[in-house]
Amino acid sequence: GLMLVRDDYFEDFARQEAEDLGLIKDDAKWPYTCINWEEAAEELQVDYLKIDASLVKNITHCKQSEIITKTIIDFANALDMKTIAEFVEDQKSLEMLEIMGANYIQGYYIGKPRAHLIENPII
Repeated sequence: GLMLVRDDYFEDFARQEAEDLGLIKDDAKWPYTCINWEEAAEELQVDYLKIDASLVKNITHCKQSEIITKTIIDFANALDMKTIAEFVEDQKSLEMLEIMGANYIQGYYIGKPRAHLIENPII
């Protein structure tokens, strides 16, 4: 099933999971913490990796955002994870994400938030 949660709830949950599994390797402030991603991928059995709006909204005019987004997508694909790109607001962003290999998208370009998923995804 699909579970919608507040961002702060997810961050608290993710931090607790990482702590419980011993994946946090230093005392840096969460979420800027050193995590052993190899162990995390195996232990957490991550299926989806969401790409934050702060990157996606800038991919059409910021080369660094474009490169980081593509790197995240490649990273997820290498670990057999699906990617979800949020904040897709225009055709150019949609086309770029499709070329990069994003699996799913969210954003007002596709439609406003609704109770049910759209049956015919664009990507």
